Amino acid sequence: MRCRCPACGKYGMRWDARARVLLCYYVDCRHVTRLANKKESPTIEEMASAILQDAQNIRSDTLTDIVLTG
Repeated sequence: MRCRCPACGKYGMRWDARARVLLCYYVDCRHVTRLANKKESPTIEEMASAILQDAQNIRSDTLTDIVLTG
C-alpha cells in the first residue's frame, strides 16, 4: 500500500518495518511519519490517521512560519 506524502504530495509513503515508521521513498523528500510504538504492523486506518495528523502539523507550521517571517 502506498500513501500520499504530506510533505511533497507524491505517492511514496510506505511502511518501513525495520524502522517502524512511514517513510517517503523519494530522494528529494525522505519525509518520516512516526506512529505509536507497538510490535505488530499498523492497520490502514492507523496509517491514514497518522498521515492526516502529520499533514495538519505541516500546514500549521507553514502558516506559522509565513506569519513570523512576513
